[in-house]
Amino acid sequence: MLDLDQGWYIPLHQQDTLAALLRDEVPDILAALAACIAAEGHRTHISYDPKVTNGSDEQPLPYDNSAQEAADHLGNELAWWMNHVCEHRGIDYTGSCSPAGWAKWLADNVIALALTPGADEAPAVIGQAVTGARRAARIPKRRTWGGSIEEAGATRLNARGIEALAREMGGDWMGINRDRVRTLHRAGHIQPVHVDEGSDQQLLFLAGDVLGAHLAHPPRRSPKRCTA
Repeated sequence: MLDLDQGWYIPLHQQDTLAALLRDEVPDILAALAACIAAEGHRTHISYDPKVTNGSDEQPLPYDNSAQEAADHLGNELAWWMNHVCEHRGIDYTGSCSPAGWAKWLADNVIALALTPGADEAPAVIGQAVTGARRAARIPKRRTWGGSIEEAGATRLNARGIEALAREMGGDWMGINRDRVRTLHRAGHIQPVHVDEGSDQQLLFLAGDVLGAHLAHPPRRSPKRCTA
């Protein structure tokens, strides 16, 4: 569904989440899948066809079928959305012809994706493919915050620490990274609760203040045509 107020098929906060997923997680997941496919040690789901014949002895070809299927599915989804954006918006794709290249391009052109009809399905569809790929690659589920929301909000952290906390919290916290914290600070929307001399890494902010400012002052983006 199109967000008529902003002209987006993908809301701003979901754009940030999707771009972070494509840029920060997908490359590592693809690399882990490649290792699973090639490694002989991963034999939970093994396809024994084709077989390697050596004289009269036949040896099974070590091959992780579940990882291959997950890699193919993720690659197909990334390629489909890249092609969908390019065809609908008249953009020439100039990135590398690989799942990693498609993921990077979609992250870099998330605004173009968000303005493309049908893109409201992209976060869920791509997210499901990534979840399946992460599981097939034997990557542990990302650690989440173990405390309460109130405890998270009362935590005092520097910009890097708040970025890590936001990754664990998810939800409304998505899109909060160290650059976002510094932008909110420069704009006067948040103030440090503790200041040491030196780098702004020594500025400590109340995480709840950062979240409140992040939600009250969403990043401003103008709907515009993006080129590859």
